[in-house]
Amino acid sequence: MGEQMFKGSSEAYQLTLYSAGASPAIEAAAERIRQWCAERAIPLRFFIIDVLAQPEHAMQERVFATPTLVREAPPPQRRVIGELGKTATIMRLLQMPGAD
Repeated sequence: MGEQMFKGSSEAYQLTLYSAGASPAIEAAAERIRQWCAERAIPLRFFIIDVLAQPEHAMQERVFATPTLVREAPPPQRRVIGELGKTATIMRLLQMPGAD
């Protein structure tokens, strides 16, 4: 669906949001995540993968439930599965900078 990249992409955090189709809730969660990172000037590469359209990608990445938000980079990988409504909590669980 999309990628958003900010300056300093070589140092960027990479987040991938796996969803079962497009929905207003997924679009709203994605926008909150992008905004949260932009407000903190966090370099971000952000992808949304529709597992219904790309099931092979979900299987390869071992994503068995949606929504799943994965911090791919920098290591170690972190995952949040399920409700994505509380952005600050999600970012803390992903150990994003500024999520104290």
